[in-house]
Amino acid sequence: MRSSHGQRLRRALRAALTVSLTCSVAVSSVACGFPTAPAYPTKEDGFSGPNPVPRPGLPGDSALPLKLQPGDVLTIDLATEPPRSLAGVVIDGTGQVHVPMAGDVAIGSLGLTEAEKTLEAALKQYDKFVQVTITITDPKGQRATVLGAVVSQGNVTLIPGARVTDVIAAVGGPLTSSSDGIPVMLADLGGAVLIRGGSTQPVSIARALEGDPLHNVFMRPGDHIYVPPAFGRSVTVLGQVGGPRVLPHQTGLRLSQVLAMSGGVTVGADKGDIRVIRGSLEAPRVYQASLADFVDGDVHDVSLQPGDIIFVTDHAIEDIGEVLSVISPALSLGFSSLALAISLNQANENNGTTTTE
Repeated sequence: MRSSHGQRLRRALRAALTVSLTCSVAVSSVACGFPTAPAYPTKEDGFSGPNPVPRPGLPGDSALPLKLQPGDVLTIDLATEPPRSLAGVVIDGTGQVHVPMAGDVAIGSLGLTEAEKTLEAALKQYDKFVQVTITITDPKGQRATVLGAVVSQGNVTLIPGARVTDVIAAVGGPLTSSSDGIPVMLADLGGAVLIRGGSTQPVSIARALEGDPLHNVFMRPGDHIYVPPAFGRSVTVLGQVGGPRVLPHQTGLRLSQVLAMSGGVTVGADKGDIRVIRGSLEAPRVYQASLADFVDGDVHDVSLQPGDIIFVTDHAIEDIGEVLSVISPALSLGFSSLALAISLNQANENNGTTTTE
C-alpha cells in the first residue's frame, strides 16, 4: 500500500514537473518564470534560519565515585569461622541482595565500602565478628545504552571515567556509508540526545564528538543516548543522473555535491536546467539552477535544505508524458519505500553485503 506521504509527494512532483515542462515546451530551453535557486535559504521558502534548542553543556561536570547498581553481580566474602564466599549474588531491581541469615539487604546506590558496612551490620546480629568484602565480578548494572543510527547499538559497560565519546566509540561510532567513494553520514548528530534520569540533558552529541569538554561529559549508569537517522531530513535526486538517490541532509550540503553523489549528470542532461523543488508538498516552490553557471563561477552553488527534490531535466525530451514515464518507476515506489530501499542498500554496501529484490 502506498503511503500518504508518497502519494502527496507524487502529486506535488507531477504538478511541479508538469508546469515546469509545459513551460519548457513553450519556450524551449529558456526559463519560464521560475526564479533562480537562491544560494542560501530564504524566508520565502520557510527556511528563515534554524532555531536550535540551546544546549550550553554541563559546566562543572565531574566523574562520580563507583556506586553499586541493580544488575551488578557480586562475590561476597565473609571472614568468619569457617570463612564463606557467596558467588553470583545479583543486586535486584529494588537494589537489594539476598544474604543467608540476614535476608534481603538494600545496598544499591551505595559505594563498596558503605555496602560492606551495611552487610556487616545486618550479619552481626548472628555473628558479631564477621567481616565482609564485596567484589563486583560482572558489572552488568554499570551500563549505558546507545540506540539509533550507530554501527552496533546496544548496552555499553562503563569503564571508570567513561565519557560520551568513549561510549559512542564503543558502539562503532555514528552510522556512515559511501556513495561512489564519498563518505555519507547516515546519523543526525545534531538531533542526538543524552537522556539521564528521564530528562534530556543540555548536551550536544555533535560537539561532544569534537571534544568540547562542556558536552563530552562523564557518563553515568542508566544514561541513554539516542542518535536519530538522517533520512528524516533527506534530499532526493531524480532525472538525468547516474541513479536516483535519497541522501541524508547535512548542514552545508550543496547541489554540486548531491549531483556528484548521484553519479553525476548524464550526457543528455540539460546542465542549464536543473530544477530544485522545495517547501510544502501541497504547494512546492520550483527553482531553476544551472550547473554550468556555478561550475564556471558565474553564480554561487546552491545550499540545499531538508526535503529538497532535485530533478535534472533532459533537453532531448519535449513531451510531458514521456518525461513522466521516464521518472514513473521511481515515483510509483512511493518515496518512503524508495528511501528505505536506498538506505538499506547504502548500509549494506558499507557492511560489504548485497541485497536482492
